[in-house]
Amino acid sequence: MMYRTKQKTVLLAVAFLTIWPMAHHVIVRTLDLNPWKWFGWSMYTVPPQRVRAFAFSLDDQRLLDLSRLSRREAQRLMQAYNDFSSLRLEFGPRVEPDGFARALLAAFPEVTGVSIYIQRLGVDRASATVVEQSLTDPPYTYRRNDLFE
Repeated sequence: MMYRTKQKTVLLAVAFLTIWPMAHHVIVRTLDLNPWKWFGWSMYTVPPQRVRAFAFSLDDQRLLDLSRLSRREAQRLMQAYNDFSSLRLEFGPRVEPDGFARALLAAFPEVTGVSIYIQRLGVDRASATVVEQSLTDPPYTYRRNDLFE
């Protein structure tokens, strides 16, 4: 490689490494993406985020009792939840819990539908404490007839 080519390559790399952290931060904040992804340094500004989901029966508005599930059903449900939460953390609110809702309705055949509330835990920059950042309102609502037609 000639000296001129090496020089241009180094300058391009330095320019990229100078501009990308700022661009990454803007993209993460604008699109509500996970700051720990996409080869950026915004991850150093916040701890890893977490997603929690609360599922309620549409029949009686009660929280679904996961303790009554068999071990196998609970594992399937946990896998569906993990798939959803990892995608939700990476791509933000554009990811809906459709697969998780299907798994819930399969695990609870007696309910006609479920409401799923999503909560994200993150850092409040003003107080530097971990807080609930969002709780879906209205919740995602899934009826058995709509999902399994």
